[in-house]
Amino acid sequence: MPDIQDVLDDCQKQCDALVKEIESFKAARQLNEQATKSLDATSLALGKTARAIEPFTAMRMNLIQTILLSMMGANTVLFLIIMITLWVKG
Repeated sequence: MPDIQDVLDDCQKQCDALVKEIESFKAARQLNEQATKSLDATSLALGKTARAIEPFTAMRMNLIQTILLSMMGANTVLFLIIMITLWVKG
């Protein structure tokens, strides 16, 4: 039969191991919470960045459309000038 001191020592060791295990779970939970907060902050930052980029993209597309339309207009005018001069000479 085991001695009471041995049983108490064994209980003490198991309690210490349990406390260490609980502390590691707490640390893991805190790490998980920190990771979640970090991911939330990253998600918010990416959302803000996407919203900031969208107006520039729309503005750039409007600028490209304006440039293309003005180039088409200039080409049409030049084409008409060339055709009229050829018609007048011909």
